[in-house]
Amino acid sequence: DVRSPWLSTSNLRVNIGALVQIVRDVWLGVAYHTPPESGVQTELAGHVMIKRAPRDIDADPDHTAAVKAPSLVEIQFPASVDAELRVRLPRDLDLHIAGRWEDLSRLSAYDVRAYGSTLTRLGVPEWTERPRGLHDSFAGWAGVEQVDRGQTWLFGGRAGFETAALSADRTSPLTISPASFTLDLGAQLRISHGLIAQLSYGLQWFPTVDVSNSAFNPQDRVTCIANNFDYATEACQAVRNGYAISTAAGTYDRIQHALRFGLRYDLP
Repeated sequence: DVRSPWLSTSNLRVNIGALVQIVRDVWLGVAYHTPPESGVQTELAGHVMIKRAPRDIDADPDHTAAVKAPSLVEIQFPASVDAELRVRLPRDLDLHIAGRWEDLSRLSAYDVRAYGSTLTRLGVPEWTERPRGLHDSFAGWAGVEQVDRGQTWLFGGRAGFETAALSADRTSPLTISPASFTLDLGAQLRISHGLIAQLSYGLQWFPTVDVSNSAFNPQDRVTCIANNFDYATEACQAVRNGYAISTAAGTYDRIQHALRFGLRYDLP
């Protein structure tokens, strides 16, 4: 249970963009979005609750069933770059064709660190790597929206596709990210001169993933121990990378959506 402070530079992101007119009625925009805090790694602080196995509780003179300790999670959030081409169409419409690259490979895993004298006495490891298995993803979309000529209402929409950010064998209840399809619809209401309200809704559908050969396998830990923790072996590499836990084999479905509302005021 960790988070960044409510007021912290670790919550800040920098967005840099540029727009250029290529020819008449054709524009190209490019933007770069930094990770939070613009750093290599973000540190989240809090506590961890560790539940001990029954065999360890029975062997402990104090019969400690669970222990709470301070914890840190060190995670590398992704950066992203997107570009969009806008072309003016007849009937006061704009065509938008765009794409995005997201550096999700930075989120292939994150470190969980718990500390305290009690952990050492109970034989609880102070460092655990939690795998996510993500790799970079690419997205593309196209849509049409009305040109703003000062009218009361404006409408627009777009449809898109995003490549998988995770291979099927690394899919787990924590991380489900196959290729997906997106649909976004939006409306703008001019309330008064300069004051504008905007509302949009986006839906993303991830087709079903059937994981028959999971990268998660508790047998790897047994094999690694039998090999005297030889990290040159494949089983011990799975232990080190956090995959030697209960298998994640199964069928996974995912849908996510978002509703956004904004107010804008244009200065005269």
